[in-house]
Amino acid sequence: MDCDIHTKLLSENENTTIIQDFWFNTWPERRTEASSFSSTVSSLSDISASGSLLGADDKSSTSSDDKNDEKKRRGSFFNRNMFSWKLFNKSKQELVAHNSPQHQHVIASSSALIENSRPSTLPAKATAEDQRHKEEYKAILAAAKKKEAQNNVAKQKQQKMQLQVEEQQAYATKYFQQTVLPNWDSTRCAKKTINLWWHGLPSSVRGKIWRLAIGNELNLTQQLYEICLSRAQNRLNSPAPSHSENEIDQESSMDVIQLDIARTFPTLCIFQEGGPYSDVLHSLLAAYVCYRPDVGYVQGMSYIAAVLILNMEQLDAFICFANLLNKPLHIAAFTLNQLQMQAYYQAFNEVFNHNLPKLYLHFCKSGLTPDLYLLDWIYTVYAKAMPLDVACRVWDVFLRDGDEFIFRAALGILHLHQDMLLTMDFLHGAQFLTRLPDDLSSDHLFKSIQTVSTSVGKQTFQQIVERYHVSTHNS
Repeated sequence: MDCDIHTKLLSENENTTIIQDFWFNTWPERRTEASSFSSTVSSLSDISASGSLLGADDKSSTSSDDKNDEKKRRGSFFNRNMFSWKLFNKSKQELVAHNSPQHQHVIASSSALIENSRPSTLPAKATAEDQRHKEEYKAILAAAKKKEAQNNVAKQKQQKMQLQVEEQQAYATKYFQQTVLPNWDSTRCAKKTINLWWHGLPSSVRGKIWRLAIGNELNLTQQLYEICLSRAQNRLNSPAPSHSENEIDQESSMDVIQLDIARTFPTLCIFQEGGPYSDVLHSLLAAYVCYRPDVGYVQGMSYIAAVLILNMEQLDAFICFANLLNKPLHIAAFTLNQLQMQAYYQAFNEVFNHNLPKLYLHFCKSGLTPDLYLLDWIYTVYAKAMPLDVACRVWDVFLRDGDEFIFRAALGILHLHQDMLLTMDFLHGAQFLTRLPDDLSSDHLFKSIQTVSTSVGKQTFQQIVERYHVSTHNS
């Protein structure tokens, strides 16, 4: 057994000598250290009589200190840069400098790896390979520069567009404040006013323009609002009065207001309990129930009231809310006037088929009728279905053009998303129309709205509604 081990160690000693000669012959710059390498290798490869790799002076020592000395000797062999490259022909001092703390986070660029030739200790690249690598590197640089240039152009274009929007908003604000508001009756229908209005009212004047556009046909006053508000607070703070079986409590819908408020613009977190506008919204809706107990509170009203509160004071919001809900479309919707709403649905189907016959046929086949998506859009004037900023722009033109624009906006939405809706079945189509994409662009939507019309031939939308209303009533 000892003889076999000795023979094996002798063969390993011969291999070590070959490795030593290889390093000595292939690393010319290290020949000055050859003697130290040779002594190191020899010290590791000398064989004792016992078959150990320890030197003669280590035979009698087996303590832990001797073992540590052996590890140090082996470590010194590997710490002499035996297996390191001289990257980019730099000296050892330069490499040490780059390993210093101030250079720990420096990353060599790709140009250093590609443009510099290989170290002299490695085989040289073939000419074709070297040329190919250089061409690939140039292509990478060209692609990166092109991408950067494209990003810069896109960024500059976006900044330019943003500047134009800001300038347009500043001009519109000045025009509405100095020209339209002081001379409402004479300027509201001016061509310049109509054009600026279409692109969206500036937020600083939006509430004032809305208040004038809605008007106050009901002649509501602050005193009446305070009376309704006081009655509502008494009702909310006291137990519900008892009624006989034949007596109907017309104010009972006030009890569900708080539940619906919690679902109003939930992402804003300002109308929910504890939010800054929670009590304001609740008071306005409760006061309206006392003002119109015959209508009461209907789910969806909270969105209309919330949009108004965000743009004007509480009293103005109440006056606008009551007058807006007194318009023909919303009074029919909130009082559940089925005959009138059916006339609106039939009129919408006619203009829908006239503008988008392919999508209309698809909806008919899938069973997606207007009452399944259009009613919710009417109840909230799109405030629930689309992002708030887009909904406010829809409100701008709706208050300028009247109820007809709600149906025109509906056609614009269907036109904008026609390709996607054609691929959807009943369930997915209904879900999509209930909550439109969060990235909906108001510019894209209004361009789509411009391509559709609520007239069929010489008949206006209102005339079509009246025709169906008479037909439905007679039947």
